[in-house]
Amino acid sequence: MLPEGINDAFKESRYFFTETTPDWQKLLYFTRLEDDEFIQLQTSVLSDFNSREFKELPILLHVSGMFLFHSEICLLDKSTDEIVEDVQQYLVDIFTDATAVVSENTILQINDSGSHGMEYCEHSTQNFKAIVAYMVSKVEQSLSNELEASAINLVIEITNNPEGFLSSFNRNTESNNFSRKSIFKYVDREGLFNAYLGLPNIVKRDFVSMILERYKRLNKGDKLFDEFDWLKDFIVKLNEYIRTVTPSVSTWLMQKGVERLEKIVHSASQS
Repeated sequence: MLPEGINDAFKESRYFFTETTPDWQKLLYFTRLEDDEFIQLQTSVLSDFNSREFKELPILLHVSGMFLFHSEICLLDKSTDEIVEDVQQYLVDIFTDATAVVSENTILQINDSGSHGMEYCEHSTQNFKAIVAYMVSKVEQSLSNELEASAINLVIEITNNPEGFLSSFNRNTESNNFSRKSIFKYVDREGLFNAYLGLPNIVKRDFVSMILERYKRLNKGDKLFDEFDWLKDFIVKLNEYIRTVTPSVSTWLMQKGVERLEKIVHSASQS
């Protein structure tokens, strides 16, 4: 076993690269390359860039920063402004054909100073920051579109599978988890309210409990605050409905639910 310091240094060596090491990663260590190796690798990475092979955005950032640096030191026959334009078009292409790899963590990764154990080249320059800003905007729009599409299914889910609906707002649920996503901003409010009215009483109670848990620590800086208007509208609809129907166990439960929800609204408005 090599001592830790020697082992780390060995791993950083160009000779540690294997057949599976991607060319873009080898090219990052261009000062360790011979001239012909550099040209070969740069040509390969440019080809992959032009054919839109980089779907993971942190990798695309590594490549973009590397191109910017190569341009600055006259190792790439393109201006930095042209590179920014090329990357922006690249992003348009991979988001249009839905091949960009996007997750909830993507924005954190691209706003960081590096990924894959390596710092982004040129990450402090204005050109690189322009690429990051444009990339973040595309990711945000993609996530928003995905959430809007998911919101369409909420009314169907609460009607056909109430338990599955409630589970999707449980913070411990791994898949299709909306506990920290502003999905109610996009929901069909009238459709969801009518679906709620058709639920069994015990599910109505669980629905209110889920909402209370969702917003119990809400403040104006919370990411869920931008969907909060739907809850105010939901309470208005409930009050109007309760006033127009004959009292029953269901309406009593609704009234108790309204009282609890109004406390949440008041608390959030005071924060």
